[in-house]
Amino acid sequence: MNEPFTDKPQDTLFNMARFLAFVKPVEKMSRVNVLYTIAKIGRSHGAYQSARQALEQMRNLIIPYQYQNLVDIASLEIRATPFSDTEELTPVCYRCGANNPIMGGNECIHCESEFVYSFSTFEVLPLIEFGISEKITDEEAVNMIEAEPPVNSSYSNPFRSKGSWIQLNEQQLINLDRNQVFICKYPPPLRYRFYYNMITEINLSKCSVCNKFYQMDEFEMALLQFVINQETTQPPSSSTVQPPQNGSSSILHDVEGVAKRVFELTFNGLLGIVTKVSHIILDEKPVNHTTITPLTTLHPTDSQEKSIDTVLHDNGDDELTGPVVVLTENATSTPSHKTRTTRVK
Repeated sequence: MNEPFTDKPQDTLFNMARFLAFVKPVEKMSRVNVLYTIAKIGRSHGAYQSARQALEQMRNLIIPYQYQNLVDIASLEIRATPFSDTEELTPVCYRCGANNPIMGGNECIHCESEFVYSFSTFEVLPLIEFGISEKITDEEAVNMIEAEPPVNSSYSNPFRSKGSWIQLNEQQLINLDRNQVFICKYPPPLRYRFYYNMITEINLSKCSVCNKFYQMDEFEMALLQFVINQETTQPPSSSTVQPPQNGSSSILHDVEGVAKRVFELTFNGLLGIVTKVSHIILDEKPVNHTTITPLTTLHPTDSQEKSIDTVLHDNGDDELTGPVVVLTENATSTPSHKTRTTRVK
């Protein structure tokens, strides 16, 4: 309906609308807008069958009068499209490997496993939720997962078994790769929830506050953008700035390190340019090899300080004479002196 400016790509908006279409109704959220978004973006991206289903569901809703013509035109145009969806937008179940219809829901229609979404792009992540035996407490399960697996243990992937729910015993918990296990901790009386990453090549991150999952690159970029917005929106204060919470301090430290490195490189580059220009002006010859003089060699020695003290003195003829210190490329060579006579006007 309304199309405000957004930096989100079209496929992300489509995934957001698909996610909202199967959750419980939310107050002040128009289901008409959600379904129309699926129909409009789906038709432009080749998801014709999903667009047709979304328009059919809109018939049972009360459509605002100003949007009725848009829905009627979209319903007529969708009749000239095929009854198929592109495979690029269909969600894949990472447990059974089956493709699911776009309007099929938030769980696999074959193995009934619930999809786990990235709350940045709302794409399905390769995570599978599993449970633990009733005899094992949550703390014991965490200790078993974090323990080192035995060397000569025979490991079989328990996540390929049939059934809608996976429950692991003690030995299976010990054999799990702890780097691929994500634990969502909740206060009692709620129980912990355990997830396993089926594709190790995809790096995932979990927020320790909301227990939502993200791809690692997306999570770092979103957290970095949040830190930058906080720094720009908050007014400067003379009080001590508290470091950000929930892991953002490490990212802020990395940003500061990158800024310092960029400043050092820029300063060294400017220093090299100044050195070359001084050679050209004072020696009146080009420099073939450029060597950036370290900062420590720019400070004059004791003998140079005495010479510099006598750079300017009056000889009675309205002329100023004195030695001139020339910057050299070689840090170990002594600076040369030239006598220059300047008429004071």
